[in-house]
Amino acid sequence: MFKLRQSSGLRFAELLDRVSDAAPEIRFRFTSPHPKDFPDQVLDVIASKANVCKQIHIPCQSGNTEMLTRMRRNHTREAYIKLIERMRDKIPGVALSSDFICGFCDETEQEFEDTLSMLQIVKYDLAFLFAYSMREKTHAHRRMKDNVPEDVK
Repeated sequence: MFKLRQSSGLRFAELLDRVSDAAPEIRFRFTSPHPKDFPDQVLDVIASKANVCKQIHIPCQSGNTEMLTRMRRNHTREAYIKLIERMRDKIPGVALSSDFICGFCDETEQEFEDTLSMLQIVKYDLAFLFAYSMREKTHAHRRMKDNVPEDVK
């Protein structure tokens, strides 16, 4: 869907570092990095640069590993919690926000309770909470049933 360039490009951490140096009068913020793709180098840049906001939006979607697998999120509850701990260790006072979906296909009460416990463990500064709705052209649309009643969602 895209054409590869001839050059090797930059890792995101290096790009963030360069733009923060190039424009020190501008505050930089980015949104929605996938938890599985969040290296420590990015945390180091955020921690070391005064003009990179100490706020990270890091989508979780669910606090239950089996649910995350069904959602095809490619991270586990445990890995996500460890990532949050690393963020807080490297960036004291970091503000955290996230996205959560309830009522995804086949979600059980226990899986939902795991999501509630994630909110309690992390203590986000802000969270966007959504009832699941089927989206065309997704894996869930093609292979799953939206079987959690609306009143439960």
